[in-house]
Amino acid sequence: STGVSTTFKDFRVDNCELWGWSSASISIGTGSTNALIDHNFIHHNRRTGMGYGVVTGRSIGNIGVFATIEANIFEACRHDVASTGWNLTSYEARYNVVLPREQGTSFDRHGTQDPGSWVGGVGGDYTLVHHNTIQYIKSQGVHVRGVPTKEKGVQVHHNWFYHSSQSDAIWFYTP
Repeated sequence: STGVSTTFKDFRVDNCELWGWSSASISIGTGSTNALIDHNFIHHNRRTGMGYGVVTGRSIGNIGVFATIEANIFEACRHDVASTGWNLTSYEARYNVVLPREQGTSFDRHGTQDPGSWVGGVGGDYTLVHHNTIQYIKSQGVHVRGVPTKEKGVQVHHNWFYHSSQSDAIWFYTP
């Protein structure tokens, strides 16, 4: 089940507490090109193969998906933010706090090549992850499983990782 699902442009969810959704608290779909998810407490969204705080879905044709995920607190989600790897999908995650009780990668970007692992192929248009505090250390804070199509690519900077090394904190697919 999903808490909030949208395909609307200029969609916003702010100052909410969202929890307990087996698929996703917030699902942003095709056509939602300027979504803003800000100042929420998003927690306890878990299920094998699902369990997202915020997920951006697959674009269709030339209609894309873009979301800014800003100043949220995440706890106990399988992935706090996840995105498909299809063209015209992008997200920016900034100024978020990930608490230490998680289940998997905090900020995830799928590839398109292998439907089992979603590793390889295209990794969306771009992924920006900056100025976040990531306290969960049992998995990577950022996991990028495909190659982005746009010049912005993948940018991971000015984050505060509690991990013991950069390779523990960040993983990029390289073909």
